[in-house]
Amino acid sequence: QGAIETDEESQGYFQAYDDIDQLRWELPNGWEAKDWIRKRISTIGHDGLKSLDSLFDTHSPKFEILPRTEADKDNAEEQETWLEWHMQRANQIGGGSPFRQSLHSSGKYSRVILQVDYLPYWLQKEKKKWTPEQKAAMKAGPFCVTVHNPRNVYYEMGKYGLKWVASVTKLYGQEIINHWSVYGGEGDEGKKVKSAIKKIEKDIENDSEACYIHIDYISFEKRSVACFKAESLEQFEDMNSDTDHISLVDTDNKLGFINWSVAIGESDPLLHSIHISGSWENQNLIDTLIDSSVLRRAFFPILKHTSMGGTKELDVNYDGTQDTIELANGEDAQTLQPPPIDTAITQLASVNTDRISQNLGIRNLQSMQMSGNVQFSTMNAFIQLQMAALEPYKRTTEKAWEQAAEIMFKWVEKTKDTVTGYRTKSKGEGKKSAGASITMTADDFEIEDLHIKCELIANTPT
Repeated sequence: QGAIETDEESQGYFQAYDDIDQLRWELPNGWEAKDWIRKRISTIGHDGLKSLDSLFDTHSPKFEILPRTEADKDNAEEQETWLEWHMQRANQIGGGSPFRQSLHSSGKYSRVILQVDYLPYWLQKEKKKWTPEQKAAMKAGPFCVTVHNPRNVYYEMGKYGLKWVASVTKLYGQEIINHWSVYGGEGDEGKKVKSAIKKIEKDIENDSEACYIHIDYISFEKRSVACFKAESLEQFEDMNSDTDHISLVDTDNKLGFINWSVAIGESDPLLHSIHISGSWENQNLIDTLIDSSVLRRAFFPILKHTSMGGTKELDVNYDGTQDTIELANGEDAQTLQPPPIDTAITQLASVNTDRISQNLGIRNLQSMQMSGNVQFSTMNAFIQLQMAALEPYKRTTEKAWEQAAEIMFKWVEKTKDTVTGYRTKSKGEGKKSAGASITMTADDFEIEDLHIKCELIANTPT
């Protein structure tokens, strides 16, 4: 609760970035009453993030493990290949791609938060007792990498890394059941999960819309997951340790490590400038004014008609080849011209759009045009120069995945399991051919000696 209060300013910014990305904006007070107002929301911020996603879509992470000695080169190569296999498998699980989601999070929030889970740790040892859901989950791969929205995660960062992490999420009862049902094993922890699920099922029988604040907390000493029945985070902030809640996990942290990766960028998020300066808000106001004014003028009166007594309607003859207006004695009709839109408004719109484009930077790549006979090397150098604006977000993502890779080895070290991976590319003869298996156990590495580097490599044409 203290961390929620401390992070309030950042959360306010994150809310604003979400509004820009998801095109949420409300008219000023009083404008809704005018039926001729047509709300227009600028997509320039959303398109900027979309451009970032498109540019990064050609990038894939490449992992390198530093060999300690000359004799260790083959071991390091096998560790890299094993890691690459399980990263690819984890990236295929679920509806989205964690690689792409982490890049989007880096650009949008300048934070990347990953959780690396290892399913066999939660399952009973006898495979015959696994449920069909658990068997299907294991077939997809033992590791699961979840990209968390920074708006839902609070943490304390010490000088040498994380001290604790807590995911705070508003979830419906069925969402909690769907997430935790795969973890119910026969051990004490598995039984506790099953018991908690039954309580939640009983709750949603009485109220199908039952809502909870789901807290998943882990430190080096403690792991605790609990659900507090509440409709909003504000309600949770007023609760205390005596508040009724459903506990799914409440135990010492037996792992000896925190299975979360938190990387914080040194650069401001991509949308920060257009939010702080008010450029996006102004663009919405200007676009709304221009569009509404133009549309309103489409129905502007064309003629001014006067007649004796002021009660006679204007007669228009539609029978001929051309429509004509028939005027009697004492009648007069004058053509009216709609007043022009103030040119200052359109100039302001153009200036504001240019300002936002400069703040986003990457729009130069999106709209880049080359005229004449330009060599590819020249064009490629220009692209790389513009891509430099994205380097801070790239580095933040790489740092997060380096930490996630190390956590995978920590899981193997903790469980003492033998985890198999496979080669996706041939390298040399025999055992290094594509499809060859690589087994990894805690005896195959020393976690203190692992130095893992991640680099996002672009598939650039040559």
